[in-house]
Amino acid sequence: MRPVHIFSQIFKVKLALGVLLFLGQPSSAQSFWDVGTTLSTAHYLGDIGNGPSTRRGFILDLQLPETRTSQGFFVRRRIGASGWSLRADLNHITISGDDALTENPERRARNLHFRNRMTELGLRGEFVLHHIPDLLGRGYYTPSLTIAGHVGAAVLWHNPEARVVRGNRLYEELVENELTTPDTWHALAPLQTEGVAYQTTVAVIPVGGSATMTISQRRNQPTWRLGLEVCWRFTFTDYLDDVHHTYGDPEHMTLLGEALSSQVDPVLLTILENDGGGIGSHSYVDPDLNGGIAVIRGNPQNNDGYGTISISVARVLTGSSNYSRSIRRSKLRRKTSRRARF
Repeated sequence: MRPVHIFSQIFKVKLALGVLLFLGQPSSAQSFWDVGTTLSTAHYLGDIGNGPSTRRGFILDLQLPETRTSQGFFVRRRIGASGWSLRADLNHITISGDDALTENPERRARNLHFRNRMTELGLRGEFVLHHIPDLLGRGYYTPSLTIAGHVGAAVLWHNPEARVVRGNRLYEELVENELTTPDTWHALAPLQTEGVAYQTTVAVIPVGGSATMTISQRRNQPTWRLGLEVCWRFTFTDYLDDVHHTYGDPEHMTLLGEALSSQVDPVLLTILENDGGGIGSHSYVDPDLNGGIAVIRGNPQNNDGYGTISISVARVLTGSSNYSRSIRRSKLRRKTSRRARF
């Protein structure tokens, strides 16, 4: 990731925390902050891989073998007794997909794959749906359980990458010219594999729900929160996997860009016979020579999406409000006054 992105992330984290600090103190006697971390599985839904047919939508098209991991850090502020909280998140999320894992012969013949190591900075509102203050019914109010939903907004920095597969028609030439190796991942956005320059900084909308258990070391003083949450991100891009619409013209690409635009493998096409189509079905063909029709590389009708299933651990920071501090000061003055008369 470029240094400018790192400085931008730091600035936005400070901005998000500043927004939280700007909020007024709640009217209750205590105000609570959480500082925590998450460990997640990450899942992708887009143009690469998927099931035995064309796109079926959402969970049915998730590639479970391509599940990756995510790590994150968050700061959360409870807004009084309203049932709402604000949470700022900084996550590192990796997603991936591979046509080699699908049973759809046309997708397998296309033979594309990718990985995308992303950084996400977000701010979301959490709202309580159901709360059980005394989960075990012992009268100690610990542990408690909270079921909540959330929705928010985030900025995503992403960088799709791919390797040149050994069966690629240009593989040997690229290796001979030292332009690639079997283990080299290449950033795809600069290569414009579809002849389009796209943004690698995009907006996303996280939506989901969570179940959080609060554990107290002292009565009615929450100390730790353990959570399980599911969050799906709706994005405003179809390029998380570098696949959107049609093959780009190799005349306007480098040799590496041409190879990564079409990963067609003649041996694989032979195995798939007619079901996978020919080389012309998975590489650029001049529309002027093809009845004005460009060769489809992806489905432009749906944006890409990704989601996480997370386990979270948070430390509760308990601080007194202005109201509670004034009460304590008043009590202290009364005690001091009584001592002075004896």
